[in-house]
Amino acid sequence: MSSHLKESCKRILQRLQQKEVVEFSCVLCDLHVRGQDILMQHLITGHHIHCVHFDNVSDLPEFLQHLSQLLHRGSSLSHWSCPVCGEDTHSADVEKLLQHSQQKGHATWGPSSIPSLSKWCVMLDEEEGAVEATELVTSSAAAAVSTSAADHPDDDDAAWEEMEEEGDEDGDWSCGCVCLYCDYAGDDVLEHLKAVHHFDFRAVVQRRPDVQTVYDLIRIVNAVRRAVAADRCPFDEHCAVDGGHNDRAALEQHLMTEHSHRLPARVSEDDAGLIPVLPGDAFISMLVASDAGFFTAEAEDPDFPMVPTVQELAAAARQGKT
Repeated sequence: MSSHLKESCKRILQRLQQKEVVEFSCVLCDLHVRGQDILMQHLITGHHIHCVHFDNVSDLPEFLQHLSQLLHRGSSLSHWSCPVCGEDTHSADVEKLLQHSQQKGHATWGPSSIPSLSKWCVMLDEEEGAVEATELVTSSAAAAVSTSAADHPDDDDAAWEEMEEEGDEDGDWSCGCVCLYCDYAGDDVLEHLKAVHHFDFRAVVQRRPDVQTVYDLIRIVNAVRRAVAADRCPFDEHCAVDGGHNDRAALEQHLMTEHSHRLPARVSEDDAGLIPVLPGDAFISMLVASDAGFFTAEAEDPDFPMVPTVQELAAAARQGKT
């Protein structure tokens, strides 16, 4: 593996270790946030912009600075320009840019759509390189933990207590569940879907024969989030509500009328559909933690098949005699 790739992986690891400390500024508004995950979530939910995952960016401040330069390369520094095609909106209103991005399909910002961003992106195509990069980050993290333990041998109890406290905080994932169709977030998101959007998520997925595993649920959630972020109907690409000539309110009105369009017509099978659209999506965490509650029946474990009870055997014997 090249020295450049090693250095990039190390820088990513260092940033992840300080993810709750480092402050970033949004390139589209005046918001300042702590942590790259919060920034990614803000870009998606606040501006409907999907950047390359920041875990794959070696130098995030430089990446954001370059992106900001692309956004203001027009006739005036106050005017917004599309970083994908370079079109100058001739306006200081960011909504003009966001409208252009949705209409032209330029809302995904990454190396594939903006080649100049590849300078800061660690995107490995070869499986061997990906394994090496993973091993590097893992070994570096392990070395950091070992060094810390050696320097502070008497801090084991305190470290365990801190980890347990963090675990308790992480366990309360439900309080951050973001609705699939609006910006509401709360531990009663399923009830919110029923009351506000007239949509019983659990009942609908239980009736679908193509939803068999938790992976199917994850793909559905990501497909819906991706479509709603673009003000597009999640059902399929043939629906007239394509995000080009409608806004979020029009989309919701359409979904209120066409209840079957709340979810995709079919569940995709590609692995890309498993990548969370919303970083740290608590809705997906909820599904993973309680997947059995979203299926009509659990699949039988072939290693531990269900054995009929004595009553069932007796009933079967009686039926055989009649």
